[in-house]
Parts: sequence; structure tokens; C-alpha cells
Amino acid sequence: MNISSILVWNARGLNAKARHNSVRDTILSSRADIVCLQETKVATLSTHLLLTVFGPDFDKFVSLPAEGTCGGILIAWKSTVCQAISTRVDSFSASVLFAGLDGANWWFTGVYGPQEDENKVLFL
Repeated sequence: MNISSILVWNARGLNAKARHNSVRDTILSSRADIVCLQETKVATLSTHLLLTVFGPDFDKFVSLPAEGTCGGILIAWKSTVCQAISTRVDSFSASVLFAGLDGANWWFTGVYGPQEDENKVLFL
């Protein structure tokens, strides 16, 4: 796997069709094998939304749901290129443990911090 084929983007919401198209165009043009979208603002991720935004090549994912219209992290990858061993979702992050071709496993973590002052201390 080529580590340079990762795209990380603050999507600022995936709830509008125009945003779906914009994000999908960026993903396709980047030729990334792993994509991490932060601030998805999506509480419940549907298969339809995943296919619409990522296309059929991104067949594996892990997500941290948004709370209302705040936050949300989505990490998706192509299983034909990247082999995931484990995933983990915490309060402010989503992580994937990938198997490297050289036998060295590595973690990828997407983080999105809270906006409310009372939660910032928990985040830190």
C-alpha cells in the first residue's frame, strides 16, 4: 500500500446532494485508497449515502456518528488495496489498524474535537 494515497478532508456536512457530488469528485480525482471525512454531520450512515459519496470501490468503513448536526467522522477504504485488522471508535475519534505489506501494522486515526466548552476538557 502506498501511504501517499490517503485523503483527509473536513467535509463540512454530507447532507446536501451538491455536497455529495463535490466530495465524490474530489475523492475520485485524488485516486486515494483511504479517505477520512471529518465533520460529516451525519448521525446515521446509510449504504446509499456511502455509495453515492465514495463509489463502489470503497467497500469498507468505520464511522463516528455526528451528534445532531455536529461532528462525525467517516473513514472508508478499498479492501482490494488495504487490509484492515481492527477498528475502534471513541468519543472524538475513529481508528483503523491496517496491515502493511512489509508486515508492519499501522494505525490511522481521524479526530474531530468538540465545539462546546464543557467537552473540550474531555477531548484534551
